Amino acid sequence: MDKEQLIQKRFIDLSNTADKKGIVTFSDFLDLNEQNLFNNVKNQLYTDYKIFGGYEHAERQLIAFIPDALYYAWNYPIDCIVVEPVSKKFKEKLTHRDILGALMSLGVERSKIGDILPGADETYILCLDTLSSFICESLTQVRHTTVNTTIKTIDSFDYSPNLVDKEGVVASERLDCVIAFAFNIKRSEAVSLIQGGNVFVNAKNITSNAYFCKPDDILSVRGHGKLRFNNVLNETKKGRSRISVSIYS
Repeated sequence: MDKEQLIQKRFIDLSNTADKKGIVTFSDFLDLNEQNLFNNVKNQLYTDYKIFGGYEHAERQLIAFIPDALYYAWNYPIDCIVVEPVSKKFKEKLTHRDILGALMSLGVERSKIGDILPGADETYILCLDTLSSFICESLTQVRHTTVNTTIKTIDSFDYSPNLVDKEGVVASERLDCVIAFAFNIKRSEAVSLIQGGNVFVNAKNITSNAYFCKPDDILSVRGHGKLRFNNVLNETKKGRSRISVSIYS
């Protein structure tokens, strides 16, 4: 059994456990490839499920497997850690890679960490609640910057990603046209990205250029970023489509 089959078996086993014991079970945080694998076995589950990553359209998601006739209230086991420099005067500009590297050096598994959201003065780390105290006690420095950390419960975490709206005319709503327009690349390059398995639509790996984008589709393109396809604004006299997208910055 290869790695992908083991991951899919794990999903089914978690669902089976939830069904037999009458409890909610949870996956770790899943990347886009793992979410795509989950989409391929959804019809084999024993239970219902919900997916959440700590905020709307989070990239790394956690799955809750929910049995029928559940008798208790439950919450996602996610905390948010707020990381702030001790001295703003001497702070460095910390990147996603800097924060992730600091966490990995503590021995934290990547699957226990959700999205890392760097900001101007503070960074948010989403993680499993079983790890939040350890991270807060252990994460005292990122690169040369001494930091303070505090824990927010996910219920009190309110985050909206920064979106940059873009409108323009494309030949059609076909996937390569939308990607080329959004990221200012050639359509041939967009096609190569799609065929190379580098494009996900709503966490599903799309390798065919026959896909046409629909309103509110979330497109993730490795090496380029993420966007939301909003809608078609109108059609030009030449039959082309004027579209609106929002790019995650």
